[in-house]
Amino acid sequence: MTYACIFFAASVLANRRGIQLVLALVLGSTSFVAVTTIAHGMVDAKKVFGIYEPAHPFPSSQFGPLLNPNNLAGYLNLGSIVGLGLMLARKPLVPMWLAGLGVSVNIAAAVRSGSRGGVAALLLGVVLLALLVQRWGSGHSQTRRRIFPLALAGGAVVFGGALALLGGDAFIWRDLLSDNVAKLKIVSWTGPMIRDFGAFGVGRGAFESVFAAYKPTGGQHVVYTHPENFLAQWSSEWGVPVALAAILGLSWLFRPGALGVRRSVVVAAGWSALCALLLQNLADLGLEIPGIALGAVVVMGALWGDPARRRAKGRSVLDRWIAGIGAQRFALAMLVLAVGLGALALARGRHDVSAERDILRERFELADETPSERAAFRAELLAAMRRRPAEQYFSLLGATAAFRWKDQSAFPWLTLALERAPVNGRAHALLASVLAARGAKKQALLELRLAVTYEPGLAEKTSPLAVSIAKNYDELITAVPEGQAGSIVLAIMARDLMKPEQTELRHQVDVEAVARDPALVESRLRLLSTLFEDIGRLKEGKPASLGCATEEACAAEIERHASAIDTAKPNSTLGAVMRARGLVARGRRTEAEILLSQGCARLESRSDCLQIRAENLSAMGELTKLDATLKEYMSSTCTSAPTCAEAASFVGRLRASRGDQHAAASAFLRAAQEDPTESRLLAAAEAAERAKMYVQAIEALSRLLSMRGGNDTEVSARIAKLRSTLAADQVMRY
Repeated sequence: MTYACIFFAASVLANRRGIQLVLALVLGSTSFVAVTTIAHGMVDAKKVFGIYEPAHPFPSSQFGPLLNPNNLAGYLNLGSIVGLGLMLARKPLVPMWLAGLGVSVNIAAAVRSGSRGGVAALLLGVVLLALLVQRWGSGHSQTRRRIFPLALAGGAVVFGGALALLGGDAFIWRDLLSDNVAKLKIVSWTGPMIRDFGAFGVGRGAFESVFAAYKPTGGQHVVYTHPENFLAQWSSEWGVPVALAAILGLSWLFRPGALGVRRSVVVAAGWSALCALLLQNLADLGLEIPGIALGAVVVMGALWGDPARRRAKGRSVLDRWIAGIGAQRFALAMLVLAVGLGALALARGRHDVSAERDILRERFELADETPSERAAFRAELLAAMRRRPAEQYFSLLGATAAFRWKDQSAFPWLTLALERAPVNGRAHALLASVLAARGAKKQALLELRLAVTYEPGLAEKTSPLAVSIAKNYDELITAVPEGQAGSIVLAIMARDLMKPEQTELRHQVDVEAVARDPALVESRLRLLSTLFEDIGRLKEGKPASLGCATEEACAAEIERHASAIDTAKPNSTLGAVMRARGLVARGRRTEAEILLSQGCARLESRSDCLQIRAENLSAMGELTKLDATLKEYMSSTCTSAPTCAEAASFVGRLRASRGDQHAAASAFLRAAQEDPTESRLLAAAEAAERAKMYVQAIEALSRLLSMRGGNDTEVSARIAKLRSTLAADQVMRY
């Protein structure tokens, strides 16, 4: 009803005052959005107009009234193209310089949004307008008359593009030059749903619930609210007959010949702007946003009511009907109907599916374990399911409640959830937990495999269950997807296999992980740690555990892993560090120092490299190089207070191991100063006491006592003892 009222108002205004006035309002609105978006970015605003704080972070170039870059670009394109029409009008209502300024700002903000579809639609719209304007006027005098407006319009487009180039950053160009077209697949995924519900559709707003049953792949745990294509949206929700009728009807009513597109450049601009918006909405569905749709409806109303295209005879049925009943009566009837529909909506309440998901999740988390609370929650859940029978989340929530409360079977709920969303990884993960609780471990492992296949991000949550129920490697591997996709899952499982009796199994899992993905550094580091341990065992005359049989074989394996790490991370010091650790384990510290002096020059993981180099230099007794390395280590590590404190603690431990108590105390005191935790203050006090720095020890313990509220008798006693020791020391010196 809102769209109908706005269309009617725009058509009446265009009929009475001319189309230029209506399109000037569109240009003004879009220019306001463009300017405010640029202004928000310039001040690095965190709230829109200082009022609304978005739930998700947005780049500064997109921060404004329309946060989605595709929606922003689509809306600004309307203003850009109709603005060009206002500039090219024979008798312009808006000064050409002012319209040109609005066009330039709109184009600059549209390009800066980073919307590939928006920029492509803008170019197509401008080209379409240029083709229509080709036949504007005839004769030498007309050609001379239009040179200046055309030059000014072209200058506005070029100036807008130049502004975008000057204001663009790496994030904008990354978005514009991205070759990711994954969302275009959604249209093809919608095909089976349209075939099943082609006659009447799934119902307005039901796409996001029904589509889960037709989505062919899992991926992230997200909801697809729209197919990103208005033709697919209409066909799936309204049905093919309604969609086809709407498309044919609108195409007939707004055909170029009926609107006089060839006779007026302003009309041609409005028509081109609509075409550009519709083309963009074949890939970026902005027409579902009321703001964008209202802009399009205003332009449509202006085209319909433009008196220049009307003829005294042959008026349309709608024109004659409106003229017969009077514009005022028609507007009043629409207003009454709109108020009636609004009252009906308020009486029925808001039943947005996204809001219902949040509400029911909150009710579930707050529900007590009393039968009455559970019954109330389930009654509300069943009511939501009756309203939205295709929604899979409600069934999954019911299954979660049944499994947690253990008061009913979760299987019926899970059956409903998997019928509605067969590739929902969360449902398969929950089913695995239910099966494992019932002792069906093999089936549970297979469900875990499906869970991480459909949603790889679940591996962190599914790995502990797989590790706990699998008896051996053959069973564990059944919970892992085939090929490289399973390498990350294997690496996470190896991370969870930390019990001593699981050492051999962890080694097998890591070997399989790097066999599937040679660039998997995490598993290689664990395998290298085993090799270092094996070298130590071999030097002691003990047999190696898993990695290798001789020191030479271990060295060859270390080199193989280090080379693979260099290939995966060419800017990292990890490869050099691993080679050096292997040399140190074999007692070849001088060679390790030569290797580290070169390898630590790389930027990535530089602190780790300097740390192991310092340990090696300390063992070698190279004190001059050790001092320089520790200084460099502190300089590269102190990027924040916690990291600086950790680095200083390492230096303190290293200095203490060499018996340099004064330097160790200074390092521990700095760690306590950077990040004063209880453990660091205690370590600083102990180190200062060993170095006979009693004043600093007392200060550290006093801060520790203050953190504990002044009620620690043990710390108070230590402070008193240190004060007496300090007094005695001063007396002896005197």
